[in-house]
Amino acid sequence: MRIAFLIVVLAGAVFYTYVAFDDLSFLTRRGRLGPGFFPRLVGVTMVAFTIWALVDALRERPVPASAGGVNPDEDNSGWHDVVTLMVLAVCYAVLLRLLGGFPATVIFL
Repeated sequence: MRIAFLIVVLAGAVFYTYVAFDDLSFLTRRGRLGPGFFPRLVGVTMVAFTIWALVDALRERPVPASAGGVNPDEDNSGWHDVVTLMVLAVCYAVLLRLLGGFPATVIFL
């Protein structure tokens, strides 16, 4: 689950970095830092940290039980957490429209 999430985040980070390098200029006409400086810095940092986390997650993959390894901490509660978070996010979006930003955020948190 973590590896799939990191791959999706990496794809988003690569797209963000591509847009930052493609559409925004790094320097202004006067030679000062332009509107592309900060997005490029953020994009490259996102890609680097996501690749780092992905490599770390791939190193920590548990040994499958069929290969002789036993992982007592393994359970299938990950999907339950994902569904719970999705339901809470939808409820937050509904409360955002009904109550406004501040009350909905207080209730959500």
